[in-house]
Amino acid sequence: MKYTTFRGIGIGAVVVLAGGAVAFCVHKSASDKPAGTGPPPPAPSAPAMVATSTSTSTSTAPAAQGSTMPLRPMDRDLLARAHEPFSGTKLKDALPGRSYKVDCYRDEGHDAINRCKVDLNRNEKWDEKWTFGPEVKREVAPNDDDVYSEEWRLRDEVWVRKR
Repeated sequence: MKYTTFRGIGIGAVVVLAGGAVAFCVHKSASDKPAGTGPPPPAPSAPAMVATSTSTSTSTAPAAQGSTMPLRPMDRDLLARAHEPFSGTKLKDALPGRSYKVDCYRDEGHDAINRCKVDLNRNEKWDEKWTFGPEVKREVAPNDDDVYSEEWRLRDEVWVRKR
């Protein structure tokens, strides 16, 4: 058998197996959902904010100073990962398989992760910088341009915008 023929058969087998695995995952994912539920909403590029006034409306525009925002599922995942031990100084894509990318860092003098960067849409521009210390600080670049113009602090399971 010629090498090119053998290589073609091998590549074809890998493609067929990969396609079957993808089809199985899609079918399994669809069968695990209850009837009538659609796909989850996409992750927002900037956090939705809730004003602290007596108003009950929410806004996607920048909120007034002193606004709060509940933890997102992504926030809970990242906070859980930050408390898990790892060796080394950098952990790339700390939460693989998600629609967002998180890189975590353990700087010299720290026993655990002390900062993370988040790319919400995996476009190679960091949307958020997190710092873990006496309190958790989250800096946000709402325009997806690596310019962090908003700062949030985690207090009692709620993000509070820094004045």
